[in-house]
Order: sequence, then C-alpha cells, then structure tokens
Amino acid sequence: MSNSERADFEHAVTRAAIEYGRRPRTSPIWLYVDNPDVALPDHGWKLHISARATEYERITDIVLPVLLVAGCNFKMARSPRVLRALNDDGPLSSASVGKALTIYPRPDEVRDLGLRLSALLRGVAAPRVLSDRRVAADAPVYYRYGPFRLRVVAASNGQLAMNMIGPGGQEFDGRAVANYRQPPWAVDPFTDAGAITTAAVEILGGRYRPLNGLKESPRGNVYFAEDIGEGGQVIVKQARAYVAESADGQDTRIRVRNERYVLEQLSGTAGIPRFIDHFRHGTDEYLVTSFDGKFNLAEDVSRNGRYRPAGKSGERTLDRLAGRLARILGDIHGRGFIVADLSPKNIVIRQPDSEPTIIDFGLCHHGGVAFPGGTAGYSPQAQLAGAPATVAGDLHALGMTLLYAATSALPVVLREDPEATRQRALATIERIYGDTPPPVIRCVAGLLDPDPERAKAALNALSSGAPEGITATTAAGYRPRHTDPGAVIDRLVDQVRTRADLMLDSADGLVDLNLYRGTAGIAWELSHHLPRTADTVRRLAEHAASGTRRARLSPGLFVGSTGVELLLHHLRAKGLEVSTLPADLVVPEEDWQPFGDDVIAGAAGVGLGHLLLAQAQPALRIRHLAVVRRCTELLLAHEDADTGYEVQELPAAAGLDIGTGLAHGHAGVLTFLLRTTDSDHPALRARIATLYDQTRSLITRSGEVTAVPLCVSWCRGLAGIGATLLRIAATTSDAAALELAIEAGDTCAEWIPYLSHCGACCGISGVGDFMIDLAAATGADRFGAAARSAAEQLLLRGIAEDLDPHDETSNISWSSGHAGVLAFLRRLHTGDTTGTLGPIPLERGPRVDLLRTGGNSGIVS
Repeated sequence: MSNSERADFEHAVTRAAIEYGRRPRTSPIWLYVDNPDVALPDHGWKLHISARATEYERITDIVLPVLLVAGCNFKMARSPRVLRALNDDGPLSSASVGKALTIYPRPDEVRDLGLRLSALLRGVAAPRVLSDRRVAADAPVYYRYGPFRLRVVAASNGQLAMNMIGPGGQEFDGRAVANYRQPPWAVDPFTDAGAITTAAVEILGGRYRPLNGLKESPRGNVYFAEDIGEGGQVIVKQARAYVAESADGQDTRIRVRNERYVLEQLSGTAGIPRFIDHFRHGTDEYLVTSFDGKFNLAEDVSRNGRYRPAGKSGERTLDRLAGRLARILGDIHGRGFIVADLSPKNIVIRQPDSEPTIIDFGLCHHGGVAFPGGTAGYSPQAQLAGAPATVAGDLHALGMTLLYAATSALPVVLREDPEATRQRALATIERIYGDTPPPVIRCVAGLLDPDPERAKAALNALSSGAPEGITATTAAGYRPRHTDPGAVIDRLVDQVRTRADLMLDSADGLVDLNLYRGTAGIAWELSHHLPRTADTVRRLAEHAASGTRRARLSPGLFVGSTGVELLLHHLRAKGLEVSTLPADLVVPEEDWQPFGDDVIAGAAGVGLGHLLLAQAQPALRIRHLAVVRRCTELLLAHEDADTGYEVQELPAAAGLDIGTGLAHGHAGVLTFLLRTTDSDHPALRARIATLYDQTRSLITRSGEVTAVPLCVSWCRGLAGIGATLLRIAATTSDAAALELAIEAGDTCAEWIPYLSHCGACCGISGVGDFMIDLAAATGADRFGAAARSAAEQLLLRGIAEDLDPHDETSNISWSSGHAGVLAFLRRLHTGDTTGTLGPIPLERGPRVDLLRTGGNSGIVS
C-alpha cells in the first residue's frame, strides 16, 4: 500500500481484496476477506500474525500480497486503533491479544504458508499470542487448531460453546484460552520445523513459586506466590511485552519500572507495599512486592458489607478506613508523588484488622514523569481524557473510593457530562443521609469539592481524626434530564431496539439465545411495545429459534429451549409470524435428567414451562403434562434444593443463601410446586416451612452491617423470595407468608438508595418489581412509594442517558441490561400488576384447571 492509501487503512485492504476477487465484509472489530472459491471446513490449523499497533500498517504491507495470492480466507483487525484495543484491555479476552490477522489455510498449505510468513517477518517484535504455539522463535507467526466456522453447541446450563467434532466423534472445546491446547486427533504440522512451545513455569525468577492466580489480564497476570528463597508470601505482577502500548511505543513494562522506582522512593511509608524484586523472564518483566491482603476494597465490600460511620460497627468503620487512607495519601503527596489511579481495586484490605494498603503505582506521576490513564468513575474525566494527574484528582478519587466503601454503590459515568460523576455522588449522599450527614460523610463530600483548598481541608480533617470541623455542602445540584415516564420508556425502547439490530447484524461472536441473558428475553420485553418493535422482535425471535435448533439447546426455562418455545408461542398469540421448534427440542426424552432442581435450568423451571405450554399447545398437551408430572415427582422426592450451577458462596453474614433464593433454591422450586401439588402435601409443607425459617434469618442478616446488596436481589435475595411468599399467600391463604413478604419488602425498600446495578436479576429493577407486587397485594402506599424510589434510583444511575449502540459492552439483556429495566418501568408506568417470573407473565394463583385432581400422590394429575 502507498502512503496515501495508509490514510484509509480499511479502504486500501478492501480495494486490494476486491481486485483479487475476494469478498470483504466487516464486523465492529474485524475485516473479513473471504474467497468465494474456497469452502472452509468446520475446523483445522489456523495461523495468527501478531503485530503492534504502531507496526500494523507495515506488517500488512508485507503479508497482504502473500495472503491474497495464496487464496486463503483470513480476517484482520479493522484498523490500528482496533488492534491497540485488542492488545490492551479490549473487547475480547487475554487469548485475543496480538491476533492482528487470523488466517484459515487449506490443510496442505498450513506448513508452507506458516514458514513463509515467518521468514518474511523475521526479527519483528510483537505481543505473544498466549493460546498458540510459535512457528519460529524470531517471528510473530503463531498457530493453533481451532474452529474455522461457527458451530455452536449448548451445555446443560445454557452456555454456548464452539465444540469441534473429530473424525471418531470426539468433542473438543474450540475456544481460545490463555494457554495452548490441541485436540487428540490433530497432528502438529510444525513440530519437526523447530516450532516453539511454551512450558508452564513452575518457578519464576528462580525464586518465586506461584500458588494462586489473583488476576488474569491482557497486560499480565498477578500471582500470589511463595518466596522459596527467603520464605513467606509475596505478590508477583507480570508485565507482558508490547501489550497496552502507547503511540510512542511504551508498553506495560515501563509502568512496572515506574512502580519499582516509586516503591523504592516510598520505602518505609506506612500503607505502601514493600519492594522485593524486579526481574525479566523472556521479554516479559515481573515485579515482586510484599503480600498485604488477599482482597481489594471492592472485593472486601462485596463480601463483608459496606463501611458504616463511627459508632455503628466497632472497629470496621468508615471513619477508621478514611483516616488511614487520608494519612497514607497525605504521606505520598508529601514525598512529591501523585497516585493517579486510586480506586477500590487498588487498595487491599488486610485481614483480620482491616488495615488498608494502597497498591499499583504504575501510573504514578512524579517530577517530569507522567502516564495517561486512570479508572473511570474515580479518576477525574479530564485526566482520563489525557490531562496530567493532579493532587486534587487524587483527592477526588479518594472521595469516590470512600463513598463506594460507605454505600457499595459504583460511580455513575456519563462520557458526555464530566460533572455527572461528582453531582450524582452528592445526590447519592443526599438520598441516603439527608440534610445532616455524619461528619465523615461531609468530609467525603468535601474531597469531591472542585475547589482544591476545600478538598485539601477535608483530607486534613480525616487524617487528623477530626472530621467534625468540616461543613462541606452535600447539595448535588443534580436534576435528572429525563423525568417523564413515558418519554423515558420510549427512549429505552429505541435504545434496546437499535442495539439489538446492530448486535444481530454483527458478523461474529456468540450471541446468547435464551430468556435470561439472550435474544429471547429481549424479544419478550420488546413485544410489549408493538407495533413499532415488530421487525426487531421477529429478528430476535428467529435468532433464538434458529440458534436453539443449531445448538440443540437443552430443556430449561430461563436458559434453555423451554423458555424459547414459550416466547415463540407468546409472539404467535400476538399475531407475529415466527418459526417453531421441533417437538424433540420442546419435549424432553423419557430418559431426560434435569440440570438440578432450580427454576433457571432445572426441574422447577422445565416443569413450570411445560405447565404453561400444556395450555398453549393442545396437540402436545399430554406430553407436556407428562413432563410436569415427572418434574413434580422428582422435586417431591427430596426436601433440599439442588442446583447444577457452581455459584461463589459469600460468607453467611452477607445476608443471602443460594439454597433459599428464587433462581437456584427453595423459592424457585416452590413457585412451580404450588401450581401442581396439593397444599397439604407433606413435602410441600416441609419446603414452605424451610423457606419461612430461612427467610426470617435472611431478613435479620440483611439488616446487619455485614450484609451486601445481593441480599435483596431477585436471584438470591429477598426480592425473589418475597415474590414466592406472595404466591404462597395467594395459594394457601397463609397469613404468615404475607407477613414475611411484607417484612422482606420493608428491608428491600431500605436498601434501594444503596443499589447501583440496574438490572432485573441482581439489581434495582428486580427490587422494584417486587415493590409493585407488594403494593398490589397489600394496598400499602409505602410499597408504591418504594417502587417509585427504585425508578428514581435508576434515573440517578443514568439509565435514561444515551446508550452507545456500537459499544460491544452495552447490555440489553433481561437479566442485567436494559430489557429488564424497561420491563420494570413499563409495569410501573402502566399500572400492570400481573405477576411475573422474569420476563414471563405468571399469575400468582395455581393453574389447577389445566388438570384434574386425582389419586393420593398429592400431585394435580
């Protein structure tokens, strides 16, 4: 390519490809170059060429003619800017770092093409491709055996995977991971040509034995390790060569060198890690520091609850944490350093004394040394936009960090409004603490003051242990820009529809199919906004249906074929023409075994789905009811709640219990059994009694200082449990169920100002839905007010602001994205009090009219 063509990189490649008869196409990340005369197999040996963003155009000049002449299909990053993101904390995984070009050669060409490309690129330095082997030690050409075409299969938990099928029927997961893997049937084409293999390193630097990986990142991993030379535990931080490279060629290694310098200069300062070692292994560098705590502040708050102002929770108080951090930061500034990246993830908390240590000084400013970057929501937006870090910026970051510790609420970040983070932080303080916040909270507000002198006064007050002297205003000056409920809903509908269309247009990626996090759940909510959403709903539904057929999605209500079939029937009932699923995907085989008991993927959800389908599909009614009976019998045969999911358990004091919650526990199982089982059946009564006991315990624990926001969630907390209690009350007329639901509702309402996740599963919208249900069941005004408070919290969190439809991270799913938020706001605005289970309308009473009661089994049969 000529210099003039380099001004438009993508156009130049596209034009060259067309001249060779190729068919270019694009996705948000990749430029694909397809040869219409070459039929790709499902899988095979692929080549990767790694490149630095600064070298990408030159590398393309070298290899593009070779690839076009060879006639193979390939894809490449669309631009140097896209490649720079891939080589950093970009949209894909660590295994994608360095993969500037991916080549799909014919089997008989793999070896020759790989060796030829290696010869052309000999001596070129580039990021290491972690998932691959290297063809030659002195060239950035790599290879691995993997999928050529997207063949999606589904696991029992609904997760989609790219499995490859070998000649003997063997299955092998085709995903690229951060280490080399090879299927048993494949023969390495390069092993006799000196291909470079990378063995796992057991000892780093001849002295440090990794014990656990604390963090995996494209920039390098962080290990908890044993110092076999001196003894004791240490932290080893890796800096990968040529990763996160700036335009001037500086990569992660320069930041590790900077951190070493800072730690050496701050040696002996309390609250700073101790520097131990710095060494090179290959082209990567490693920094070794003291071990000062297993969990960072973000993890500590999510496990052990928020920090309360002094006088409420003993030693683990916000005053104590704020004082310690203020003194550490003051000492750092006094030595002439600016942290530049202070946030909860860069503070570790030592157990059991809760002493904080500030870590990660890679971006630290000092003298004439300055690095761009920071953490969104904590670092000032001007700094993130490229301005130098300042002392005032560190104070702002400390204020946002302490507010997170006090409330567990993440910062609000709006790219188009640099004042939004500060204003909405102050609005959060107002919502929680009113006009007279505790002294330490006034200091937090003071740290956020745009006047550097007032912010410094707040720091001094905290470090001296005298926060009472600060009278900083907490007036936010915040008013939501969008307040009309109908207008907010219209904005969300348009945003979800636009993002969904772009997502479906994307040429690559695994897009989930199911109700919980996929296209089926989005389609269900958008179906409430017909006719303007009709085209998008049809596209989403067809994606879910065709994907279910291809992947052979297992039975499951929220993550399986059962939920997809319910969606398709729901849409046909609304007059939309959508396809159907084959009966063998809808009705499980006789030897089918459920994936646990739960309502997400297990027997409770499958049984409930087929109970609804029995009414919707008369031709299959008998088969549906056979599934209902089987699921009921399986669940009545034992009294515990089994789930097939591996869910990270938090301490009991966190206030939630997977075995009780709606998604994976008794509450979800009872949601089904209440509709199929006589109310006096011993197993049903035992499960209800267990739910009552556990709920009382959870209500108590949810009010303790150690409780975490998930304690009131739909999935594992009181919002989902409370919805089940309302169903029990409606079905059995048991006053105890309603009383417990009301207690759960009061606890949930108290938590609303502290919640930052907006979604229906784990966040504000799920709690808001429960408030709507409680208001309808009890007529109590306070629950209607709580539902409106949840809507106000969503506006405060920026839910009505512009969603970038091209942002790959934009979440529009029911579970954690805009579709679930939209469902709650729609119900609140329209006064829809129909009971729901996720996106599915579900009346609270049992539907015993579907079947006739008979026998002594206790099952409605």
